[in-house]
Amino acid sequence: MKKLTYDGELLDYVNRFLHIAGYLKEKSGPILWQLPPSLKMEIPKLEKFCTLLSYDFQHVFEFRDVSWFTQEVYDVLEKYRHSLCIVSDPGKIPEVIKATSKTAYVRFHGKTSWYNDNYSHEALKSWKHELELLPAQRLYVFFNNDTNAFAVNNGLYLTSLFGTAPLKRSDSKQMVLF
Repeated sequence: MKKLTYDGELLDYVNRFLHIAGYLKEKSGPILWQLPPSLKMEIPKLEKFCTLLSYDFQHVFEFRDVSWFTQEVYDVLEKYRHSLCIVSDPGKIPEVIKATSKTAYVRFHGKTSWYNDNYSHEALKSWKHELELLPAQRLYVFFNNDTNAFAVNNGLYLTSLFGTAPLKRSDSKQMVLF
C-alpha cells in the first residue's frame, strides 16, 4: 500500500497478481493482504486500494498497527465486502472479533509468544464461543503457532469443538478446517 501514490504501477501489480491467482479458480480461498506495522491508518489509501480489488476473490486485511482498528476502517471494509482479519497475537494488536463481510478469517499467531505458544483448551473453547457468534457464512481459521507443532494440535482441537473433522482436499496437502 505504500505504492498507492503510483496508481498505474500499483494497479498493474494488483491486476497481474489477481490474474495469476485466477488460475487457481475453485481451489483458491481468500487473499490475505497483510499490512506492515509501519503503515498507519489512512482511510483514503485503504479506499483507493479496495477499489483496485476484484470481487472474484474474497479479500482479507490483516492490520499490524493499532491505528487501523476503528469503526471507520470497518465501514470501508464492509462497503467493499472485504474481511477484517481477526488476530490473536502476543503484541499490541487488539483482538477485534468482528465480521465485515460474509467471510470471517482468523489467524492465531500465539498469545504469549510469537509462533511458539500452545493455546489452552480453555482458551480455544472461549474462541469457539466467540466465533460462533459471528454473522459470517464462512469461517477460515489459521494457526501460525507452528513451532513444536502446536498449530496442528490446536487446529485439531478447535475443529473437534465445532463437531467436525478437517476436510482433506484430494489434490492438495492443505486441510480445510471449516
